[in-house]
Amino acid sequence: MDVAIWEHGVANGLKEKLKSYTLLDEVPFDYQRRMMSVAVKYGQESILITKGAPESLLPRCKTVDFGEESRPIESVQHLVEERLEEHSKAGERILALAYRRVDERKSYSSKDEVDLVFLGFLVFADPPKADAHQALDKLKELGVDVKILTGDNELVAAKICEELRVPVYRVVKGSDLTEMSLTEVRAAAEEATIFARITPEQKLDIIKALKANKHVVGFMGDGVNDAPALFESDVGISVDSAVDVAKDAADIVLLDKDLLVLANGIAEGRKVYGNVTKYILMGTSSNFGNMFSAAAASLFLNFLPMLPMQILFMNVFYDVANMTLPSDNVDEEFTSLPKRWDIGFVRKFTLFFGPFSSVYDFLTFGIMLFIFNAFTFARAPLFQSGWFVESFWTEVLVIFVIRTRRIPFVTSRPGKWLTILTLSCVAIGTILPFTFLGRFLGFTALPPEYWVLLVLMVATYLLLVEAGKVFFYKVCRF
Repeated sequence: MDVAIWEHGVANGLKEKLKSYTLLDEVPFDYQRRMMSVAVKYGQESILITKGAPESLLPRCKTVDFGEESRPIESVQHLVEERLEEHSKAGERILALAYRRVDERKSYSSKDEVDLVFLGFLVFADPPKADAHQALDKLKELGVDVKILTGDNELVAAKICEELRVPVYRVVKGSDLTEMSLTEVRAAAEEATIFARITPEQKLDIIKALKANKHVVGFMGDGVNDAPALFESDVGISVDSAVDVAKDAADIVLLDKDLLVLANGIAEGRKVYGNVTKYILMGTSSNFGNMFSAAAASLFLNFLPMLPMQILFMNVFYDVANMTLPSDNVDEEFTSLPKRWDIGFVRKFTLFFGPFSSVYDFLTFGIMLFIFNAFTFARAPLFQSGWFVESFWTEVLVIFVIRTRRIPFVTSRPGKWLTILTLSCVAIGTILPFTFLGRFLGFTALPPEYWVLLVLMVATYLLLVEAGKVFFYKVCRF
């Protein structure tokens, strides 16, 4: 606002006139008074000039200037209030301006801000950006509730909300908050859209109340008064043009003053979270089944069901197959609403789907033992090769089923690079037992009959997991 006043003054030739004024002292702004003053000397006169919120400054005024005439402020009270309401409803920000003559001395205080002469209003047009409503619409689609915490009056805030198409459910003023209990503040934080004429401390109280109501709270601000709320919020957001203290208190500083950047960031963050969750669910369920199978097989085999080097090689290729998972497509219903980390869900998912893998591991053990007679230590490479290929196929291909709650490849297509890399790793794992590297790792070529059984097993495994997924999400309501 000061910059706007200065630029307006310079444009109207006031720069030279200011040289006639000498600054004596300053009474700084604070959020209790909502005003600030400067004492200046002009010629032989000492003048205290005060600007501030109309609601705070007008009660300190005794008279009003009409050219050469001075009248009691009460005589124009109705006119002043009408103008104030008119400008506020138009969404314009208003400062009241007043002065009084004072005795010259070294310092002044807020006690001198009395019996002022009202001069008028400084009116500022600060319209929202033309495309701001698009960002707010996208935030609404993402399930983000928008609340306005402002030092302006409620009429200005309501007008801005109207222009931005933000529905206003309740308006709470700072004076109302001071009379509320902690329980009432928490209820107001939940219900209200606009909090007007509030102090930095009250902004902080609202952030705390929303967090106490189990919300994840992001707060965006750029002034000194926003620093406490920026620090307290789960995600403090500021802009590059903000004051240093606000940027220091923020977690994120936007280089572009565009809310759409924020909305896009939330959407991308949810995609990242979705893909990380996919990896965790696949890893825990597959490893649970494989480790359980390995432990059980060790009880009745006179050789290791899979050599350590073979397990490590499988894990390396499994991780390679998932390298492009961060670029995978994420279903719209997953990103449409906020998600919270739920270790209980991961545990239930693991316990539900882990045994699926074990069932097919034991089926593979039976095939290798009773069809291909891999009972003895000499036949161990055949057993290990059979389980390696089956385990690798199921562990890697199940990614296409677990990555979505929809039908794979029909209503939810995986990312192009995820598909290419996953199928490439499956192909490498398939031919590995026939190569020199495979023989070095202790593998041996598998008979043709095994591949027929493997295709049948993997196909039924993926169908079973898909059916289990439908039951888990719909019937169990996870």
